[in-house]
Amino acid sequence: SQEGIAPELAVENDMSFHIAIAEASNNPILLNLILSLRQVLHGYIMAGYNRRGYANKVDAEEMANLHRPVLQAIQQARSDAAKQAMHSHFQNTTGWQLTQAE
Repeated sequence: SQEGIAPELAVENDMSFHIAIAEASNNPILLNLILSLRQVLHGYIMAGYNRRGYANKVDAEEMANLHRPVLQAIQQARSDAAKQAMHSHFQNTTGWQLTQAE
């Protein structure tokens, strides 16, 4: 069964996930950047929900599945996999096309 949650709560959960990653990175610049862009990120996440037809109710299970590859790569200490998972996550959820530096 689909568990639906309010978009505003889903955005807060999504932001908390990304803030936790930034905190865990021990990179104060990354954390400061994420926190400084909170409102911009909020808008991008909400727009992504709207594109998926989640204006009123967000499929929490689908959102968890979209974040799972990032979490698993971090848990396995696989930095390259985590980087790729985050690139894919941004492209799949927000439509951001991030350039990859070699």
